[in-house]
Amino acid sequence: MKFIMYHYIQEFNSKIPYMNFLQINDFRKQLDYFQNNFYFVSKKEFLNNINNLTDLPENSIVLTFDDGLKCHYEYVFKELKSRNLWGIFFISTKPYVDNDYLNVHKIHLLLGQFKANIILDKLREIVKPNDLISCENQIELDKLIYPEKYKYDDERELKKILNYFIKSDVKDKIINYLFNFFIKDCDINNFYLSKKEIKEMSDLGMIIGSHTVNHYVLSSLSYEQQEYEIKNSYDVLDSIIENNIHCFCFPYGGKNVYNNTTLEILKKYNTLFGIDVNSKDVEKTDDISTLPRYDCNEFKYGKIYNYKNT
Repeated sequence: MKFIMYHYIQEFNSKIPYMNFLQINDFRKQLDYFQNNFYFVSKKEFLNNINNLTDLPENSIVLTFDDGLKCHYEYVFKELKSRNLWGIFFISTKPYVDNDYLNVHKIHLLLGQFKANIILDKLREIVKPNDLISCENQIELDKLIYPEKYKYDDERELKKILNYFIKSDVKDKIINYLFNFFIKDCDINNFYLSKKEIKEMSDLGMIIGSHTVNHYVLSSLSYEQQEYEIKNSYDVLDSIIENNIHCFCFPYGGKNVYNNTTLEILKKYNTLFGIDVNSKDVEKTDDISTLPRYDCNEFKYGKIYNYKNT
């Protein structure tokens, strides 16, 4: 069977003209394609076979949606409901506690409104050599200071530097500075699912899972920090949903974003299953805590809108 991953699914928004997203009409076409060529596992079948997913029909699929975005209610949930389908929605809980955006989404909104080279120029003004995680990343620092020597994708480099190469103790400060400098009009209530919407989606058959509190790279955190990210995210979701299923999705995905500590904590808090990012079908040998998942753009009609390709 296959898990399929989605993020932004929406229509073009002139306020964020550079945002990458799957157009809603392409999502509908992809659902048609899946319904004609694959087997949509029912929620009951899925949960009854959670420890033996390979016993399900070979062409089975389950849809997953990351980050708890408002478009998942306005477009995805309504479309799934109209087709009598269901999905798994992984939500980071910081917005419901701090009324603030996740850093990863501050970066997306920056890149959605402004071309990456403009943001990189401002980053070069404020970043200091000791803000990067180690001397092993001298090339990354050189790219900031001497950009004319390197040819690279500005958007990819900006994401990489802010997500992975800025020290954790200054990352919030730097990202907040950039966000507050550039972004003047953005309503958080129109960006994330509301608690009421989460409950409604759960009540009508969707599974709601944890995507941590802050969407950090878990392997970079201490035991105590990882436990906070996992336990507190479950606590918030449990306060919204009765009898919530503890399931989990690793922020960013890939084997380097979690470690044995992560898996130990997930087990401690009775996590039924975990989802990673690894483009392959589920196999008998796969650990139920790190199940593989395809990106939607690996299938027909899944091409992500990007202004550079228009």
